[in-house]
Amino acid sequence: MDEDVKVLLKRNLELTEANHKLLIGMRRSARWASFFRLLYWFVILGGIALSYYFIQPYINAVIGAYDNIQGSISQNEESANSGIPGIGDLLQVLKR
Repeated sequence: MDEDVKVLLKRNLELTEANHKLLIGMRRSARWASFFRLLYWFVILGGIALSYYFIQPYINAVIGAYDNIQGSISQNEESANSGIPGIGDLLQVLKR
């Protein structure tokens, strides 16, 4: 083979090896990035789940208090409405 061809082949081999090293590094970086992205979402979703777990008793207490207040208001409305005469009662009084 011609000396120029040998030099070109040797240079091509060196560039290919350097390119291969770069590609291996890029693949390793992509794997680490995927791992940390998964870890990031795990921490975020896990934090949400844990915070709900610890706050749930307080939420249930607030919901219970709201239900008690709503029940009290309903009872007060029923007792208030029973004391007020309706239109039918007023018509009967007027007919007499």
